[in-house]
Amino acid sequence: MDQFSFGARDNGIIQIAYTVADIQKAMRQYTELLHVGPWFLAGPFVPPKGVYRGVTTTMQVSLVDRTDRAA
Repeated sequence: MDQFSFGARDNGIIQIAYTVADIQKAMRQYTELLHVGPWFLAGPFVPPKGVYRGVTTTMQVSLVDRTDRAA
């Protein structure tokens, strides 16, 4: 039984995320090979303090979304 009257079914895929080493290159490849885009890119964001498995680390995160939503 669905909990909400909108969006994906409870047992359906809601969102998929990919991690890539080069966001600009990945956007170009998705556009050229899969014909998706244009893109909205936000970032990079650099957290003031990062810890991974107890060790201080530096990282950056960029978020990208496809902007040509079909109705």
